[in-house]
Amino acid sequence: DPIYSTTKDFDRFRNFLLTRYDAKKDPKEITKIVVSHRAHDHMLLNVLDLVNALKKQHAEVELVQLDSLTLEETAAVLANAKVLVAVSSDDMVSMALLPKGSTVVSIVPFGNPDRVWRPLAKRFGINYVAWHN
Repeated sequence: DPIYSTTKDFDRFRNFLLTRYDAKKDPKEITKIVVSHRAHDHMLLNVLDLVNALKKQHAEVELVQLDSLTLEETAAVLANAKVLVAVSSDDMVSMALLPKGSTVVSIVPFGNPDRVWRPLAKRFGINYVAWHN
């Protein structure tokens, strides 16, 4: 296991960031699906189709460009997200700001290994689902 910190360490880190940015939410408010869309590499070509399909199944879906947000803005967006959908990229590290028990859906591009994010999600207490293209 390449990650040596404990889950307790990650909980403290998450709580520090969410408290620092006043982004802590009541668990009853954790309902939305966040879809991360990038403007350059690791793009979802049919992102609007995905968002529309999710909206038909779920009331609240938010499309964001995590790579263009500040850490404070990212904390505010993800603090009440139940699900984060993102292409497997550096945006995935933002899962640190998701509430414990949330789910990350990682869209893994063809030919890319899926080795990094699953163990990190486990340490954060987050469910991890990989969809391989």
